[in-house]
Amino acid sequence: MGGSDDRLTQFRRMAKMRKCTEPSAAVDLCTKQFTDILDMADGSHAKAGDIKYLRELIADVQNYLDITLILASEPQI
Repeated sequence: MGGSDDRLTQFRRMAKMRKCTEPSAAVDLCTKQFTDILDMADGSHAKAGDIKYLRELIADVQNYLDITLILASEPQI
């Protein structure tokens, strides 16, 4: 986000808007990607069979889980 050195600003903003914890906001995004993975696995997703897209979804889930871990590890103010 422009004007900030905090690379997690969007997660912090989303958490404030949703009135939830920052890790919870990151998990919500992870859950969205995971539902796409489930749809890919059962063949109901429009891109079912597209391994490149499936790899992207899996990488996104890993990224959101890593961000969740970072946010959860920060000292609480």
